[in-house]
Amino acid sequence: VKPEQSMLLPRPGIQPASSHFVDFGFIDSATFAYRKFETKWLVNYVLKFQQPCIVAGPSKSMKTTFLVELAVSLASGLPLWNDQKYSTVPLRVALISAESGEETLQETAMRICKSKGITLESLATNLFWAFRAPNIKAEDHLLSLRNFMLLNQIDVIMIDPAYLSMGDIGDSVNNQFSVGAVLQNLSRLMKLEQHQSWQLTRGRESKLGGYSNFQISLMRGSANGLGNGF
Repeated sequence: VKPEQSMLLPRPGIQPASSHFVDFGFIDSATFAYRKFETKWLVNYVLKFQQPCIVAGPSKSMKTTFLVELAVSLASGLPLWNDQKYSTVPLRVALISAESGEETLQETAMRICKSKGITLESLATNLFWAFRAPNIKAEDHLLSLRNFMLLNQIDVIMIDPAYLSMGDIGDSVNNQFSVGAVLQNLSRLMKLEQHQSWQLTRGRESKLGGYSNFQISLMRGSANGLGNGF
């Protein structure tokens, strides 16, 4: 069966149980086998295009420092860890970090920039900073983040740390089902208008060759669950 001819048809004599049904988008194996998928990297071999990511590790394992390195690398288009193997493309990044403190973050960012032969101020509007954790359970916080990202053409957003952004989840932070339901709110930030809409309103070309706008949500947690080690 050719892929273009492949379709899901009911067996003869079988009638649908109801005329009201949900289309789940099922495809058969022949169609699936002929689909082509392209891997698009933001950071080569490290971070994929249009995918969420969680940065996890034990307490004091330099998770925030890694996020700053990642943010500076993406904003500048320079390789992660100054290694050409982990090349990047220049994008607009927003980093929300609400735990380490502004002075520590500034010192870390300047040190990382120096290692790359650039200055922090040279990143200008390619890298935005905020020091107040959003509540991803609150509608007004999500809408405010969404508006900021649209108005400033943000490609990647990072949120650090996770537990400060989960509202009143409390002891349920150890429950993967409760945490999953909260984090699902972040997927709404990834469903923004298509790239063509931005071109009309902002006149900015995508660095990713016409893909729709995207966001990556990055959080940090512990290596053995979201309950410890933030």
